[in-house]
Amino acid sequence: MDRPLHGPLRREVIKVESKLHPDVTRQYVPPWAPELGVQPQLSPWLTDWNAGKRFVALDLTRPEAVELAKRLLAICDVVVENYSSGVMDRLGLRYVDLQRVKPGLVWFSSSGYGDSGPYRRYVHLGPNIEALSGLSTLSGPPERGCTITQYAYPDAVSALHGLFA
Repeated sequence: MDRPLHGPLRREVIKVESKLHPDVTRQYVPPWAPELGVQPQLSPWLTDWNAGKRFVALDLTRPEAVELAKRLLAICDVVVENYSSGVMDRLGLRYVDLQRVKPGLVWFSSSGYGDSGPYRRYVHLGPNIEALSGLSTLSGPPERGCTITQYAYPDAVSALHGLFA
């Protein structure tokens, strides 16, 4: 990942993933051949939601992977993370630690239920937040009491709010 010495700065997005817990967009089972199981390389979600991104798989429970992540962060300008509250701290990737690695780093943390309160450690997925917020009672056909948007709408809304913030 070389930065040019002259000319415009190249903008890249690098997504850090785990092979043990891959992004939900990789969990694609082709409807025409479900016996094949998960086929991440065929996922339309992966190509749609992650177009143009680079990927690296790191097991951040291992100290050497955390050090690699810090080396990567040292050349980044912005970090976006959406773990449940406290996960980055437990991984050794707290904001204050990363500020030492890269002063001026812009950090956007988007835990689904906030950093404090009774739900802060819950796993947050778009459909869960739709149900908790009441959105699922407002979507779908009028004869059904509760449906979800089938889009994980809160995920996109959270990203949009983070962009403007």
